[in-house]
Amino acid sequence: MHSIFEQRLENNQPLIIRAPKTSDAQAMCDYINALSKEQTFIRFQGEQVTSEYETEYLEKQLKKIEEKKAVMLLTATNLAKNHLDGLRIIELSVFATNCLAVKLYEKFGFKEYGRLQEGVARQDKYEDHVFMFLKVK
Repeated sequence: MHSIFEQRLENNQPLIIRAPKTSDAQAMCDYINALSKEQTFIRFQGEQVTSEYETEYLEKQLKKIEEKKAVMLLTATNLAKNHLDGLRIIELSVFATNCLAVKLYEKFGFKEYGRLQEGVARQDKYEDHVFMFLKVK
């Protein structure tokens, strides 16, 4: 499987973005379990993920990617413009309090088209759920 994006960071470390492989399941499981212990915007915060679950999840996601049902955000606009003639709009949703994600999506050209006030439960309270879209064609 080839890299989708490669670049050097400011500290000269390589940054490589590629589709996951089934062999990545254990490393991804470890990463998810470490993240779930932090105060993050991850849906399953505090839960632990087994390598069996992650392997099964990765296999499903890889199948979706092969079937063009899922595309990485960083390449979605390029794929849409160059390879997916039928794709017109990319849609996503995000917690309103996840300002970093909202700004990132806006940087990619996404625009807010709706907000469900107190629409999602998180950490024993309700937060706004923001819906965004990017028109690619």
